[in-house]
Amino acid sequence: MRIRYWVGLVLLGTFLVLLMGGPVYAEPPVPIPEASVRLPGAPPFGVPKVTDQGADGATMSPVGRRINVAITSEDEKDPAVALCAYDQYLVVYERGGNIYGQRLTSDGALLGAPFAIYDGSLKAYSPDVACEWAHNRFIVVWTVDYNNQGVDYDIYARGVYGGHQTSGSQLHGSMFVVSEDVAVEQNPAIACNSNDYTCLVVFEYDGTGNGDIYGQRISVGTWDNSLDGDRFNISDFTAEEYEPDVAWGGFDNNYLVVWQYWHDTPSDHYRIVYSHVFDTEQGNGAEERQHVGTWLINVGTRDHSQTNPAVAYNRDTRQYLVAFQYDYYGDGSDYDIIADRVAGTGTTGIGSNFFVASTSSHESEPAAAFSGGPESLPGGMGADQFIVTYLTDWDTLYGQAVKGSYSTSGGQLEGDPTNLDRTGGVGGWYINAADVAGSINNGRYMVVWQYHTSDNDIFGQIVAPYGVYLPLVLRNH
Repeated sequence: MRIRYWVGLVLLGTFLVLLMGGPVYAEPPVPIPEASVRLPGAPPFGVPKVTDQGADGATMSPVGRRINVAITSEDEKDPAVALCAYDQYLVVYERGGNIYGQRLTSDGALLGAPFAIYDGSLKAYSPDVACEWAHNRFIVVWTVDYNNQGVDYDIYARGVYGGHQTSGSQLHGSMFVVSEDVAVEQNPAIACNSNDYTCLVVFEYDGTGNGDIYGQRISVGTWDNSLDGDRFNISDFTAEEYEPDVAWGGFDNNYLVVWQYWHDTPSDHYRIVYSHVFDTEQGNGAEERQHVGTWLINVGTRDHSQTNPAVAYNRDTRQYLVAFQYDYYGDGSDYDIIADRVAGTGTTGIGSNFFVASTSSHESEPAAAFSGGPESLPGGMGADQFIVTYLTDWDTLYGQAVKGSYSTSGGQLEGDPTNLDRTGGVGGWYINAADVAGSINNGRYMVVWQYHTSDNDIFGQIVAPYGVYLPLVLRNH
């Protein structure tokens, strides 16, 4: 039945394309606006400082209208998004000091009402979410302010059913503590291993006087969820380490954890460091890392601050893409987005690092996803490419397609950057905290972000990958 369905879909799509005289694309993107003010001596906004991007003039395309994910009189902020096995997205966000969720279909339609994931007496913030595909279960993690005193933070978690529940609770199992200590544990990120029914939470841990990076595994069960093994150290260098992110590389049986590290030689700045971590619990005090922290880019190159790393995995090429914010001049006057590729195993880089976005405007806070859906699931409908989203200081949100594997010619980018929030740049409107995930069903991306007018709200946008035709989408339900 499934084979007949997809054959019929291909034939019907082909017929319509021929009938209409050519491929049908989503609505055209809005061009990058020109800036009226720029730094003294800097090129105009939108003019790259380097020209080796390899863009060929085409773009990825926003599909349909902007989605109002969460709009109330309260502040909704800091969204994160993931896709699960029923091809439904879950957007999680902070709302008035609690954690809420909103489901959406892979076409971007709201599915059910927003629901509370955490609604307690402690202030909660900084949520993240991932799907454990085999159980069709989202796991949501967040930070809580212990005793609401601003000096001790912990990490909590809870399961959410992967598909919308037409009756009963949307929540699965009990809320539980991931890590609590007389220390600051905060800013969690999560990815899940669907082969082992576990997830890895990485977070900042300040138990030694410096910010370190720790991990804790979670076991996803049929009836409830629990910790798997003990909290373990990923990196405890004497310098400060912050802003971890993580992706699962299922075909390589590991996770890649990335973070920023304070490096004071030859000059004070942050650098991006990574470590591969086994995707199953090693037990009995064994080493959980496949190797210690390694420079993403060797010292002596890009020697200004590298911050806010984001990571995604290409299951087809078995490569990770790491994007980060770079202080181009070293004085905070111009931030760009740079990316580099990391092999599925080992400490060998792939090719050279490259600019994703480099203009005289600030580009900051990157997020990254692979087109064909979560991590290592076969059969994705997307293109062999990543998306990197980023913010600019003109209150706009952009997306840039990046080739799925390193190209020895023609650059690393596919198409031009696309304006994803077409109301950005208007005085009094502010954009922040974007995240992105891919759909295995239709190969599109879901991008979500925080948007400020009189208060903070959450918006979203479906985005078609670069070079993918969109004649129509059929559903069998």
